[in-house]
Amino acid sequence: MADEQLDTDLGVVNWFLDSAGLGRIGWLGERWAARIAIAIVDSWQSIPFVMLMTLAALSALPEGPHEAACVDGATPWRTFRFVTFPMLLPVLYVTLLPLAEIPQLCSAKVPTLGGSDLRWLLLS
Repeated sequence: MADEQLDTDLGVVNWFLDSAGLGRIGWLGERWAARIAIAIVDSWQSIPFVMLMTLAALSALPEGPHEAACVDGATPWRTFRFVTFPMLLPVLYVTLLPLAEIPQLCSAKVPTLGGSDLRWLLLS
């Protein structure tokens, strides 16, 4: 689906760029454009999952530590930094570590068929 949207002649992205007067970009043929396209596709695929997991973790956090920080006079930033964020770290580790390994190679090979020269595949 990403390769269809990023197609140089018929892609939606290039249609918007062309209608804005910016010209067409060979997203899957040019090295710099392919890197940007891969980053956008990977983000588009992984951000909803990360947000869902983070929202679930935030809703499951206990209120006790937050109330104690409020009673102790902690600012909202300090409450987040020293109470909320440390309690979210296990969920963030489990959520983000697998995403750092897999998607780049899969997204790079499928839409570009490996690219014209495999040099830019060294993203991971």
